Parts: sequence; C-alpha cells; structure tokens
Amino acid sequence: MEIRIQLIVDNDEQSRRDIAHWERTSLASDTLGLQIDEARGLLQISQDALVGAQVESFLSRQAVCSHCGRAHRLKGRHTIVVRSLFGTLRLGSPRYRHCSCEGSSSQAAGKSFSPLAKALPDRTLPERLYLESKWASLVSYDVTAQMLEEVLPLEEQINANSIRRHTHRVARRCEADLLAESDTEPRAEKWPTDNIPPPKPAITVGLDGGYVRWRDAPSRNEGWFEVIAGKSMVQEGRSDCFAFVQRTDKHARARIGSLLKSQGLVYHQPVTFVTDGGDTVRSWPQKLHPRAEHVIDWFHIAMRFTVLKQMAKSIEIRDADPEDPDDNPGRLLDSAKWSLWHGNVHKSLERLDTLIELIEHDPRVQDGPERQKLARTLNELTAYLESNRHLIPNYGDRRRHGEAISSSIAESTVNQVISRRFVKKQQMRWQPDTAHLLLQVRTRTLNGTLRETFQRWWPAMAPKLAPALS
Repeated sequence: MEIRIQLIVDNDEQSRRDIAHWERTSLASDTLGLQIDEARGLLQISQDALVGAQVESFLSRQAVCSHCGRAHRLKGRHTIVVRSLFGTLRLGSPRYRHCSCEGSSSQAAGKSFSPLAKALPDRTLPERLYLESKWASLVSYDVTAQMLEEVLPLEEQINANSIRRHTHRVARRCEADLLAESDTEPRAEKWPTDNIPPPKPAITVGLDGGYVRWRDAPSRNEGWFEVIAGKSMVQEGRSDCFAFVQRTDKHARARIGSLLKSQGLVYHQPVTFVTDGGDTVRSWPQKLHPRAEHVIDWFHIAMRFTVLKQMAKSIEIRDADPEDPDDNPGRLLDSAKWSLWHGNVHKSLERLDTLIELIEHDPRVQDGPERQKLARTLNELTAYLESNRHLIPNYGDRRRHGEAISSSIAESTVNQVISRRFVKKQQMRWQPDTAHLLLQVRTRTLNGTLRETFQRWWPAMAPKLAPALS
C-alpha cells in the first residue's frame, strides 16, 4: 500500500507537489499508522511548504506600491529567523525603498522598509510560546525542552535557557495586563444607595504561605523566602488559585481583586478570607473589599492545642487533685479549646493563664526542659490569640450554617502551586523575582486560563478545541 500527501497552492494544479510519501507492506502493531519520526517529518515538511507559500504570496503583494502600482525598488535582502512550533524558519526578507508617490509619509517612516520584518514582529510564534510556557510552569525547564524536542521537529533548536526567557516574557506581559486593568472596586462615594440588587452568595478565599529556597542564601539548608498562595471559591463557578512572592510583588491587592472580579464579584457581595493569622496575610483582607470578613483558620488553632496536649503529658504534678480541673493541664487545654470553638476568646485566655500560672510558678510541678518548653509554647499561643482575637468567630455557629472555618483549601493550593514545582524533588534554588514570574504562568495554567490569555493577545490563534478537518 502506498500513500502520498500533496500540496496545491490556490487550486493551481501546476503547483501540485508531493510533500510526504509512505509505504506499508503489512499490518502489525508496529506498522499501524504513523511512527513518531514520520509524524515529526510530516509536520516539518508541511510547515515548510505552508510557510513558503504564505511568504511568497505576501511578498508578491508588497513588491508594488499600494498607491500607484509601481514596483518598489529593491535595496537589499537579508534573512530573519522565526522560531515556530515545528522548527526554526529562516525567511528571506527583501528591503524596498519607499515609492516617491508616498511623499512626506515615507520620509517619516524611513527611506526603506522590510515588509516581512514588519509583519512578523514576534520572532517566536504564539503557539510555541504557549506550549513552552505552559509546560515550563508544570515541570522543569530542562524537562520541558526534552519533551518538546521528543515530540516535535525541534532537534537542537530548543534549550532550557530559551524556554526560561520565553516564560518570563509571557509572565511580564501578564503583569502588564494586570497593571492596565481599571480599579476593581468603585470608590465609596460612588457606590449606589438605591436599586441595589440582592447580594450574591459569599466568596471564600483561603490564604496561606509556603517557602522556597533562595538562590543567594549562604547554604542549601538556610535562606528561604515566602510565597503567598490562595484559592478563591464560589458556590457556582470555577475555583481559581493565585500566588505571589510577598517581598517582590507590589500589586498583590490588584492581583487578588482582578481574580475576584473575574469570578463575578460585585461591590456589595460578602467575601470571607480564611487564613492562619500570620503577619504577612493578616492585613490583606481589610484592603481588598469593603465587605471582606477575615476568619482565623480553625485547623491551625486545633493543631496548636493538639501539640500542647502531647507536651502536657510529660508534665508531672505532685499531689494533684484529680477532681480539680485546675490541677489537670489536659482538662484546662480542652476547656480553652472548647471556649474558642464557641467564640469565647476571653474565657479561653483565662483558662490558658491558669495553666501558665500552674506550669511556671506552682512548686508541685517538676522542673526540667519539658516544663520550660511547655511554658514557652503556652505563652506563644496566648500572644497569638491576643493579637488575633478580633478575627476569631463562633466556629460552632459558622459550622452549623455551612460557612467556612478552615483554610484547608489554601493548604492544598500551597502544595499544588508551590511545593510540586519549586520544592519537592526540585534541586533548584530561586530568585524571588523569577519565581514570582513563573508563579503567574503556573497559576494561569492550573486555572485553565493560559490559552484564553494567549487568544486575547493573538486573536487569530485557533480555539483550544478546533473543528475536525474534513
């Protein structure tokens, strides 16, 4: 059996020529369909044929003046390099002198022009940029280069450094789009006071932090910088994640506001931020939305009490009264935790103060490192609750009404967005600014919006699900 693929330009039979030819003599698992090398060869040959026809047709139209129809005088020829998804193209680009009929307009534009260079300002084509940045956001730059070279006709035409540069270029354009957006919130004096529609259900935003190795640290075991990651969830619609490097990003408010706006947020819609109460994320919710509610994550509080109960088991109290709860550290901790669950921070702090008094000053408690460690941890918890007491709600009541009390969504986002690409099984150390750029591409990839972004930049890009060829 023999199969040929032919190219015909503009329905001209004289332009017909073979671009691919295969022969099959038997049917078996290793002969059915195209092999990988045959498919890559077909892609490259088809690309060369299509590009040649496109460039020839374009230059034939540019060779004459569009005003008077006279042929442009040729000044010289040079070659431009264009990196496509199916190989590097070296295209002959003639340079023409402007026609005299164009007058002053030609003098302003220069004495000569290169129509092909003007038509192709992006020397790396969008489809290649898209695949490079998408895969680089999921796996390492080197693995991305190897994978694309394996499946596409790009032998010795792609490397990790070029992929990193292209990914950063895409991220910087995403950042420029963010800064070009209008403010996501109207000013308070501009809010309407009548004909306000019913508010939509609350949006829940989980915020948490992760740490990435810093490249300029003195050793591999020290020197980390923090990355803030989060996920925004709506009752109806998709859940989207975001991330940024705290020390680098100066537009975090606009970043989160833009994400909420894309999910349909309106000015009178409630937004619940659930965090661990850390200093780096405590102030964000108050700046983002007038109806933002900030809630301390119950999971973080419960884990602190779990650790304290384990530490309290090693404390011995001589002649302790088993009936007196004030002589039992475990019962005091349970009481403080139960009070916090119901939003009674004052009573919880009283129970913790009683326990601190018992551990630090009661002579019946045996002295030792366990006692000092427990006392130090208790004081840290007390200071944490004091600084965040205005953010501790009635968790039981919120639970009964189906409202968010845990930032587990943010913790899973930290693992998905940060750890899998920047920490786990990764030996690379990062600069804060380059990590921030890669995070912007990675979050768009995970949210499924990277392709939409490219189509907004280059509207002629085919949709993700292109119609089948007839």
